[in-house]
Amino acid sequence: MPRTRDLVRQPAPEERAPEAASGHFSQSTRKLKQGIRPLGNALDRVRRLRGVSFTWVDDAPPTVAGRRDLGFIAEEVSEVVPEIVAYDVAGAPIGLDYARLTAVLVEAVKEQQRQIDSLRQSLRERGGDRPDRGDRERHRHGRRDRQQHANDSQREPPPQEGAPQEAAPAAEPNEAAETTPPESEG
Repeated sequence: MPRTRDLVRQPAPEERAPEAASGHFSQSTRKLKQGIRPLGNALDRVRRLRGVSFTWVDDAPPTVAGRRDLGFIAEEVSEVVPEIVAYDVAGAPIGLDYARLTAVLVEAVKEQQRQIDSLRQSLRERGGDRPDRGDRERHRHGRRDRQQHANDSQREPPPQEGAPQEAAPAAEPNEAAETTPPESEG
């Protein structure tokens, strides 16, 4: 197998990505990897992670000591995604490579999307597919338009010009509404 430095060629300035000057890039080419397998149970792993907010203790590095922050607890993550945990010489978890968590998160999102797609398909097959937001908006406006049309059709048409006008009948009170209290639902 060739050595890593033999495989890595520094790109010419015109070949470099604009972010290369200030960004951090990790070697990720297939040429440097073997035993490549898809991540399994990514969604389950993400569900087992616990994001926390915290204050760094005074013994933490001076750049963070006393500062509020958010993240994960290395000891907890080591039980779920040990591949992203850094360990001290005694084997105790001491840090995380948060960037490597991205691979787990991407696969979890894809797994979740497959579940959503499957549920949508099941609903469609049963004929109960719920409309998307745009359809709901159109449906709601359509219902409002239908209600307005129904109200308009119950009204008398406006009198034609020159037609004799009749007196409108007096409205009768709704006796049931006045005397019957609404029943409470139990």
